[in-house]
Amino acid sequence: MANIDTQRTHFSVSTSTDFTTVKGLTSSTGQSSYRFGSVIVKELIDNALDACETAGIAPQITIGYEHDGTFATWCIADNGNGLSKDTIEKILDFTTRTSDKATYKSPSRGAQGNAFKTILGIPCALGDGYVIIESQGFHHRIKINATESMLLPTDYEVFDIPLVQGTVVKVIMKMARSTEGLYWAQAFAVFNPHIRVKIGYVENLKMTMLTFDSEISETAIFYPIQPDFKKISPADPTNAHSYTDADFNALTCITGSQTKKTIYEFARSFKGTSAKVKAQKITSTIAGKFVADIYTNREIVTALHTAIKLESNPTQHKELGLIGKDNLLARLQNVRRFWYEKESGYIYGFPFIFEVLIAESYDNQGTYFFGINHSPTYSDFLSGVPLVTDKMNGHGIEGLLHEVIDPKNHVVVCHLVCPNLNFKDKGKSSLEIPNAVAKILAAAIGKTAKIIQRELKNNLNAYDKEQREMKRRQQSEKVTMKDAVFSVLADAISKATSDGKYPANVRALYYKVREFVQQHTPEELNYTYFSQNLLIEYWRNNGRNPNIYNDPRGVLHHPHDLFQLPMGTFEVDRYKFPEYRYNKILYIEKKGLCNPIQAAQLPEKYDMALIGGEGYACEAVRILLDRAQTGENYIIFVLHDADPDGYNIARTLQEETARMPNHNITVIDLGLTLQSGLDMKLEGENKKRKKELPSTLELTDDEREFFQGDLIKRSDNKKEWLGKIIELNAMSSDQLIQYVDTGISSALEGLNQPYKIVPPEEILEAEAFDIRTEKLKELAKDRILEELDIEDMVEQLVDSIEFDYQIFTNEVNQYLLEHEFQTWHKGLDVITDNQLSANESVFDEKLSQLIANL
Repeated sequence: MANIDTQRTHFSVSTSTDFTTVKGLTSSTGQSSYRFGSVIVKELIDNALDACETAGIAPQITIGYEHDGTFATWCIADNGNGLSKDTIEKILDFTTRTSDKATYKSPSRGAQGNAFKTILGIPCALGDGYVIIESQGFHHRIKINATESMLLPTDYEVFDIPLVQGTVVKVIMKMARSTEGLYWAQAFAVFNPHIRVKIGYVENLKMTMLTFDSEISETAIFYPIQPDFKKISPADPTNAHSYTDADFNALTCITGSQTKKTIYEFARSFKGTSAKVKAQKITSTIAGKFVADIYTNREIVTALHTAIKLESNPTQHKELGLIGKDNLLARLQNVRRFWYEKESGYIYGFPFIFEVLIAESYDNQGTYFFGINHSPTYSDFLSGVPLVTDKMNGHGIEGLLHEVIDPKNHVVVCHLVCPNLNFKDKGKSSLEIPNAVAKILAAAIGKTAKIIQRELKNNLNAYDKEQREMKRRQQSEKVTMKDAVFSVLADAISKATSDGKYPANVRALYYKVREFVQQHTPEELNYTYFSQNLLIEYWRNNGRNPNIYNDPRGVLHHPHDLFQLPMGTFEVDRYKFPEYRYNKILYIEKKGLCNPIQAAQLPEKYDMALIGGEGYACEAVRILLDRAQTGENYIIFVLHDADPDGYNIARTLQEETARMPNHNITVIDLGLTLQSGLDMKLEGENKKRKKELPSTLELTDDEREFFQGDLIKRSDNKKEWLGKIIELNAMSSDQLIQYVDTGISSALEGLNQPYKIVPPEEILEAEAFDIRTEKLKELAKDRILEELDIEDMVEQLVDSIEFDYQIFTNEVNQYLLEHEFQTWHKGLDVITDNQLSANESVFDEKLSQLIANL
C-alpha cells in the first residue's frame, strides 16, 4: 500500500481577537490576568505533547521557573521535532489563527488553536517582556509592542544556534510570583501516563536547550513514564463518525479553500478509509476531482461525509484511551486508600469514558485534577452543571463533593475523554452536556464518595473525642521532637521495609516516622530537619540500615560502554567495580556537562568514569568514591564552578562531615578557579549574598573580593552583597573539553601515572587465551558452515518434529498459577523445553539419519 499523508494541515482562520490587552486575552483564554502564568504553562505543554506524539516520540517535558522580584520567567522544553522557522513566522501574523487543531475532531488533547499568539501577547498585556523560541537550529526573540492603531508591530530577532532536538519556549513577563507550576506538572503527568515530566525552580535560568540533564534545583520533582498505556495520537487519522455534518462541512471548506487536496486524498485521510479500494468507492459517486471543486456545495459535502462513514466504523470506547486506576495511582504519592469508578456512554451520539478517583493521601492534600482528553483543564469542567445523587447534590464536581472531601486528606482526579465535545468557554474548561449524561457522571462520583460519606458521619464525634484526649495526653507528657523520633525510628524502619523484606527510601520512612511520632508530640515533623539532621545523627549512633536508601542524585557513566549507575545509596551499595575497566573518576557538579566530555571521548582516552552530579556530592557519591580510593586506589578528579560553593564542593568531597564522619580521601581539584576563568576571558555573572563569606573558606584576596562583592543594602540590621561568580556553563564545549583534557593530563604527568590501564601479565595471558580460543571456534564454525548446507538440514530437522500446540493454553494457565511472578511467554518457553526433552530421542534419530545421508 502506498504511503498516505495523514499529517494535519496548519490552517489559517480569520480572527479579530485582541492579543495585547488583558481584556482581550481574558476573553481568549477564559482566565483572569493573575492566571496568565498557568495559561502559558498549560498551552505550551499541550503543544509540546502534541508535537512529540505526532512525531511518534515518547514525550519528555521539562518545566523551569524563576522570579527576580519583578519579572517571572517560565521555560518549557520538549524532545519533539521542533517548530519550523516558517511556522513561527506564520504565528507572528496576528490577522490569522495558525493551528493544526482548528477543525479536526478527535479525542486527542484539545487546545485553544491560537496558543502561541496568546503567549506572545501576554507579556505585552502585562506591561513588558518578551518570548524566546529555540528550535531546529534557530533562536527567535520576539517582543510584541501594541500601538494605538493595534497593528501589533513586533521586535523580532533570529539567529543560528547549534541544532538540538526539541523546542524550548521561554516567556519573560511582569508578573507576581507563581506557585502553580508544580500543579501543572503533576496534572499533565496524571492524565498522560506515557510522558516523563520534570519541574524545578532555578535562581538563574540561563538555559538554552533545557533538557533532563540541565542543571535544575535539587528540589526538582520527577514523574517517570508508566508503561502499557495507549491513547489516540494527534498523528492518527480522525474518524469521520466523530464529526457532525456541520463539523465535516467546516473541515471540507477550510481544506478546499487553503489546500490543493484531491477528494480521493481527502477520503483516504480518515480512519478506516485509507485503502485504495474504499477511497475509490467513496469518490466514484462524487462529482469533481479536488476538494476545492465541492466545498461550497453543502449537499455534495454531506453526501461525501455519509459515504466515508458507510465505509468505516465508529470509534469504540476501548480506543479512547482509558487511563485506568493503576496508572492514576502511580502518579499520586503515599496513597493510603482509594475509590475508583469508570463509566461509559454517548454524549450527543459520540462515545465517552469518564473516570473518577478519590484517594486518601499525605501528599497533594485538597487537590482536584480535572482533565479532558488527556489535558488538564483550568477548572472544574462541570462547573455550573447541576449534579444530583440520592445523598448529595451541588453544581459541578467540587460542589457535589464539598461536604465530603477533606482538604487535609483527599485528592480527587476526574477525567473525561470524548472525540467531540461542546465547550461553553474559549479556554475549553467548561462543558455543555445533556442531563442524562450529567446523571451518569454524578452517579459515578457518588459511588467513589460513598464510603467516605458514611465514615464521615459515623466517625466525626469519635474523632473529636480522640483528638481532645490526645491533646490532653500530649500536654501532660511533653517530649522533644528528637526524643520522639529516636524512640519510634526502629519501629518505623521495620514498618517501612516490611520487616526488612523490601527497601524503602528516606521519604517513605519519614511518613512512617511522622505517623508514629504523633503518639508522643503534637508538633509537626519537618522533612528537611528529619532527613538532614535527625536521621544522620541516628545513623551515626546506630549504623546505617542498608534497606533505607537515599534517592539518586546524579549518574555514573562507564567508559567504553553505555552502562549508567544512578547515584542513590541503594544502587551504590550493590555496585561492584569492574576489573580493569577504569581506574579514574571525574566528578562534575553539573551532570549536563557530561555530554560534551563524553562526545570528545575523554573517558575512553583516560580509562575514566564520569559522575554527573547536582551541586554538592550526595551521600551515595561520597560512599562510592570512598570505596573507589580506599579499596581500589582509584584517582579521583573534581570539576566545579568558580564560586564559593564550587570551592566547597572540592573540599567536602575529601573531608569528613556530619553525614560521613570518617570520610577522608584524596581528590585532585581541576577547578574552575577564578584565575583560570579570567585567563579564558569567561563572562562572570552577578550573585547576591545575604551573608559574608565565611573566614574559614580558603580563598585568595582576589577571590574573596570577587565572590563577596560590594555591600549594597543595610536596613534593620540586614545586609546584602552583590558579588560575581563564573560558572562552568560560561565555557564553550571546545573550551570545556580542552580545559578538562589539559587538567587531567597535567595531573597524571605530575603523579607519573599512565593514561591507560594495562592489567598484570597473568591477566593478559588468561584473557589472550580466551580471546584466541573464541576466535578459533568462530573460524572453525564458519569453515564448517561453508562446506555443509546447514540451513537445509536445520529446516528438515525442524519439520520432522511434531508438536501438540492445542494443549498450550491449559499448560500456560497452570504454569502461571504455580509461578505468579513470571509471564505467559516464560511459561511457553518452559513448556516447549519439556516437550523437546520428551522428544529428544526422536530428535537424535532424525539428526543421525540426516548426517548419514551427507
